[in-house]
Amino acid sequence: MKFLTLSMFALTLTTGAWAQSGNQVRDRAAIDQLFSTTKGLSASDLSCSKTTDCTAMELGSKACGGPSDFVVASKKNKNLEEVSYLAQRTVDRENDYNVSYNVISDCMLRLPPEVSCQANVCKGE
Repeated sequence: MKFLTLSMFALTLTTGAWAQSGNQVRDRAAIDQLFSTTKGLSASDLSCSKTTDCTAMELGSKACGGPSDFVVASKKNKNLEEVSYLAQRTVDRENDYNVSYNVISDCMLRLPPEVSCQANVCKGE
């Protein structure tokens, strides 16, 4: 009887790990898609006439804190408000993901890129 109880306990733990793994993969894919959508919408219009037309927004959240990436955007982009909203969603979603799955990161601080307007296009370096 002890063997059966231990076997069932092990099966329950294993099944839970598989379910979490499937959810984790799904959740990571959703975050990656959100990153891609945000970057794509930002890249749809990077026009500028001066450097102050350009900005960098945080994307995602490292487990130790701070952004996992940045997106360069133009303040002239008609979708800037949506880009800003989506960028904030990546921060919130990845933060929740990190907490839910006990993610560990490298804790390296990512600094925002230095933005500039070159040939009427916002760039980040």
